[in-house]
Amino acid sequence: TKLDEILIRQNRESLAKACIAFLQHRVDLDLAGFENDIFSHSS
Repeated sequence: TKLDEILIRQNRESLAKACIAFLQHRVDLDLAGFENDIFSHSS
């Protein structure tokens, strides 16, 4: 795809894949009721 071409050209393909792979773990944490969200901006 066009996005794949851009990511390869900019040498960011592995970073993008890591971000996408992380999403499943993030969903698993949410479904498991993990309440300590390290990405939360509220205090």
